[in-house]
Amino acid sequence: MTNPMTQETTTGARLTLRRLRPPLRSTLAVRIAALAATAMGGVALVLASPRILEALQHLPVICPFRGLTGLPCPGCGTTRSFFTLAEGRVLTALRLNPLGLFLWLFLGATVAFKAGVLSLQAFSKARRAIVVGGLAAAFVAWCLKLGHRIFS
Repeated sequence: MTNPMTQETTTGARLTLRRLRPPLRSTLAVRIAALAATAMGGVALVLASPRILEALQHLPVICPFRGLTGLPCPGCGTTRSFFTLAEGRVLTALRLNPLGLFLWLFLGATVAFKAGVLSLQAFSKARRAIVVGGLAAAFVAWCLKLGHRIFS
């Protein structure tokens, strides 16, 4: 018995199973609705971000690395950076942690892909570049933070 979601092909003695994708049915109305929902979510985030940032200042540190060593980890400050960018304070956000910017870029690329604006190939390339760039920027920023703490 064969599964309707797989296609069997034989090449010599080698058998390969490949999963078939259901056809994508994306209409203009679906794309517009996805972009409108994203825009409304972005507006809500911008309006709520000052309150969120204020609440974040009073929370205890939950980073296990920082709790054990007293030093910030590469991800420390990412949440504050993300919400600071929502307020439009780019330099402050980059100083907190550059990962916040890359999270916004990743979010934008994902929304564009889901809305049908980006193809799968373009999304894969963008995702790879954003992840590699974000990790590299976070590592460099972390080294600079550690250097500043150690040598000052």
